[in-house]
This record gives sequence, structure tokens and C-alpha cells, in this order.
Amino acid sequence: MTSGSHSPMLDRGIGMGYVDASHTEPGTTLTIDVRGRPRRAQVVKKPIYKKEA
Repeated sequence: MTSGSHSPMLDRGIGMGYVDASHTEPGTTLTIDVRGRPRRAQVVKKPIYKKEA
């Protein structure tokens, strides 16, 4: 992970990081290390949030 934080708008943790090119398809599930604990993550296409009309 290169950065991460809690998103008040999404009410969940979000982050950005580098992954191998073979794992970049949106919807791909990854396991990431968050302070020594494995966590599930999912690759999503930017923007991660779209305001509803």
C-alpha cells in the first residue's frame, strides 16, 4: 500500500498501492498486509466513488 485511510463518504477503509500487472483487472480480489494482519481487498476502477444524481 502506498496510502490508505478511512473514507467517511463510503464508510469503509480505502487505499492505493502497487500490484503486479497480472492482478490489475477490476474485481480482482487480493490479500494485503495491514500492520501485519492479512486483509481482503478488491481492485476497483477509478473513481472509486460517483455522486448519485
